[in-house]
Amino acid sequence: METISSKSKYPQSIPQLPALFSGYINEHFHRAFIWGINTSIDHSGQFVYKVELSDTNCLYHLKFNLDGELIEREEETML
Repeated sequence: METISSKSKYPQSIPQLPALFSGYINEHFHRAFIWGINTSIDHSGQFVYKVELSDTNCLYHLKFNLDGELIEREEETML
């Protein structure tokens, strides 16, 4: 897993992450704090974005494909 940066080894044609998922986050998480945004290759060899955010006493782990579609969502209750 690596953090998105201008020195990323992935092609420059990959769209910028905030434009891909900001609509989803704005619609589902009204007071979210984004802890991290990373890129990785999943078990099937596909490039994915991983986002960790917190909102209303929960920590969420979101995974988006290159089209900005949510492909996985996990949540943990924070005490």
